[in-house]
Amino acid sequence: MKKIFVLVMVLAFLVSAFAATEVPATLSVTNPVFEGTVSFEVGFDENGLDLMFGNTLKVTTAFSSGYSATFGGNEGGMLTAVLSGDLVGLAKDTTPAFDLVSITYEDNMLKAVFNNSGILDYSKYIVYNTYDDDGNPELSKVGAHHAIVTLKDLGLEFLYVDLTSTDDVKADATQTDNPVMLNGDLFAAKYSLSVVPQFDVDLTAGFWAADPATRLAVSTPATKTGFAVAAAFTGKEAVSGLTGEFFFGSQEGSSTYLLSASYKKDFEAGMFTVTPHTTFDFAKATTLPAFVKPVSDATQVTFGADLSADFGVAGSISLTDKVTLPLPGDMTYTYAVEYSNKIHDLFNIESVKVSKADGTEIATPLSLSAKVSGSQTFDAVSAVYDVTLNSVDLDKVSDEYAVDVHSKVGYEADMVNVSAHVYYKLYAATKDATNNLGYMVSVTVKPVDKVDVELSIKNYTDSDSDGNIFEETFNEPSEFLYTADVTYSPNDVITTGVHVSNASFGSKDLYWNAYIKGSVSF
Repeated sequence: MKKIFVLVMVLAFLVSAFAATEVPATLSVTNPVFEGTVSFEVGFDENGLDLMFGNTLKVTTAFSSGYSATFGGNEGGMLTAVLSGDLVGLAKDTTPAFDLVSITYEDNMLKAVFNNSGILDYSKYIVYNTYDDDGNPELSKVGAHHAIVTLKDLGLEFLYVDLTSTDDVKADATQTDNPVMLNGDLFAAKYSLSVVPQFDVDLTAGFWAADPATRLAVSTPATKTGFAVAAAFTGKEAVSGLTGEFFFGSQEGSSTYLLSASYKKDFEAGMFTVTPHTTFDFAKATTLPAFVKPVSDATQVTFGADLSADFGVAGSISLTDKVTLPLPGDMTYTYAVEYSNKIHDLFNIESVKVSKADGTEIATPLSLSAKVSGSQTFDAVSAVYDVTLNSVDLDKVSDEYAVDVHSKVGYEADMVNVSAHVYYKLYAATKDATNNLGYMVSVTVKPVDKVDVELSIKNYTDSDSDGNIFEETFNEPSEFLYTADVTYSPNDVITTGVHVSNASFGSKDLYWNAYIKGSVSF
């Protein structure tokens, strides 16, 4: 943390040295932003009465100080501090403890953000991350604190990450416990420019003292030095679809490099779309810190041409293919043909696909997968189904087929909702099993306003002993599982109810509880 404090002080010194700073003219506190949930529950079962509270409420507010500064003219600057306080456990007549989240200074020339936590993502290669389908980061933060300074007119950005969670800077100048200038530090910069009208270029560079190789903050000495540079260009206009990358990284004498170029572009002609694609990778991989994106240790050329055609009511078909030529190595092939057609609401061919796994054989092995579905609605009644043939080797379909069948019928009215699900697993490996059929029926009745009665019954548990849901067979209990819930919600905050179930709860065959819940979310 002291490193961040030193950076703040250095920035303040530079600003005061080159700017005619007046007494702050404004001081404001942004309206607090509350996030989280406050809840309570009064529960009662055969074990007696219980009172439970939940509090995840946090308040975040920003304190801003504006002042007039001169940088070759009369321009203003703004200093903002963001604090976060946790109200959990707040006692009477006490003051909430606020944590410093960030400090931001901004004027027309630069923006500097000092953040009291690690950083999730900075560039494609240096402090990189991956994201799931919902946009959530899949990798942890890098470091314990970080700062980003942006020079607006130049489009240049600098990053500093404090990788260590301990304080390296001591007040005593004679401190000798760790007399190393770089210890758990990462410095990086990036710059974007247009070299010529046809290309956009992104440049990134960084160097570090980091050991062990980890994304997390470390408390032990981290002094192995290394550096990395990366450049990526993207073609525009006449050369759109053309991209290229260069990366070189080194730590303790071990080097990683990548030189890559690729081309991929759609060409449309009526109902047809042709997509030629090719890549060239010249690469060598060694071990670098985990905040540097790993490079595939392969030099190779790939090429192919994908084709898709939309025949309207006759459906659509696509062909994808890729040939890989390792240098050195044997050529491998992969391709797939897929057909789909929305014939009718009652019958849709979502996919019929024949594909070849990547390998040196031209025509083997081939696999087959398919899925059809349909739905129909008649006033208050609806029905849907889908049948899926999971991927299986084409020459082993009769011996290794795996088909999942699902159907649902529902009825929805003002006072009653009924739904029935049926699952059938037709797997060659378990075709003689007795637990291939699973079903669940649920009924929701609203006898009066604000009262719900929910009943459900099913012949399977949610998962097997390994935590797998619906694999080759259903995990079938010794008897049907049922639940019953009666709830009354007088408003959006309070809910009271009774729950009864014979689902597993320790060694009990029957479990029940009554409750009153209140919850407010921000």
